[in-house]
Amino acid sequence: MTQTTYVCGWDGGGTKTQVLCLTPEGRVAGEGTFGPLNLNGAEEEKIAATIRESVAFMAGQPGGLVGCGALVIGTAGVSNRAAVELVTRAVRQCGYKGPLRLLGDQEIALAGAIDGPGAVLVAGTGAICCGRDSAGNRTRVGGYGYLIDDGGSGYALGRDILTAVVRAADGRAPATALRICSSLAAKALRGISQKTSRNSSPP
Repeated sequence: MTQTTYVCGWDGGGTKTQVLCLTPEGRVAGEGTFGPLNLNGAEEEKIAATIRESVAFMAGQPGGLVGCGALVIGTAGVSNRAAVELVTRAVRQCGYKGPLRLLGDQEIALAGAIDGPGAVLVAGTGAICCGRDSAGNRTRVGGYGYLIDDGGSGYALGRDILTAVVRAADGRAPATALRICSSLAAKALRGISQKTSRNSSPP
């Protein structure tokens, strides 16, 4: 029987994924930071690259992949069955065959931050709120993706800033501290439009 030398958890976001390996005694065996793993927004190629790099990091731990007693991946988008299957398949193809569980990023945040009833608000590239009552019942609000929801997220704040700039430039909204010099306004606004049209998903 293979001896467990560590367990591993991934905290996958829209910008980066943090990987933490712990020994059975709870000591940190290794930490790494890799690319995006948000199943709602990141490109499939970027997700695949993040998975490859994260599993390779695990393989470099004492005991290698067979020494990992369990892997938990927390990320947005786990309600999408196709996305979950994609991640599971990619992890297995990279060589990890042990116990694997995928959870929403709000679930791992709640488990890590609060022991008992309470709530957490996750506001990174996306945004979601999750809570648990004294009976252990859970609920969530938000987290429906950057296109229609995720108010207060990094993506939403950036989008709202650019919206304020272009509306103020047209006279449709009050001027802001982000005013563009009039001699550069036309060129700058065209640049904003072109850039956002080319990049329709979060970084």
